[in-house]
Amino acid sequence: MYRWQEPARSRKAATTYVHVSWRDVPESTRDSVRMLRHWLQKDLGIRFDVEWWRNERDEYGAAEAKFEAALQRVLNPYAMPTAQDDDENWSGQVMTKRPEVVRLNIDVDPKNLLYTCAHEARHVWQLKNFEDFIPAYLIQKKDIAGIRYSMEQDAEQYAQKAVQEYKRSVAK
Repeated sequence: MYRWQEPARSRKAATTYVHVSWRDVPESTRDSVRMLRHWLQKDLGIRFDVEWWRNERDEYGAAEAKFEAALQRVLNPYAMPTAQDDDENWSGQVMTKRPEVVRLNIDVDPKNLLYTCAHEARHVWQLKNFEDFIPAYLIQKKDIAGIRYSMEQDAEQYAQKAVQEYKRSVAK
């Protein structure tokens, strides 16, 4: 079983995420994400896999999680963040170490997973097309905040449009 941990907002608790077999994901959720994934792969011209994760509370690992997160920021300040700032609401991610894999949290409302999958798929596309996508002046300035902002804005806009278009195509 794979585990990874994100920093908590308080000292009392950190959230550990546990890898979940696709067999443990409700069939309706799995099927809707699978169908959207195929649609996104055609739309974006990329291939990606989906991994399923779930929250597992860890009352004793908060200090270790904070230390690990701080260490990762020092070692690789240019990497994308490994999770949302608010770990309680983490719904999905793409890691720069494995950009062909979208991680989805099955504890999130299934209706939001379609949006999250589209959002994270756009990040996969962004990482594959980084130099074409990100303005050169941001790269030259090493404006990490500007790059992250551009990537998040683009992913948000794409996810909204993609889910609407996907639902229209399925309804036909």
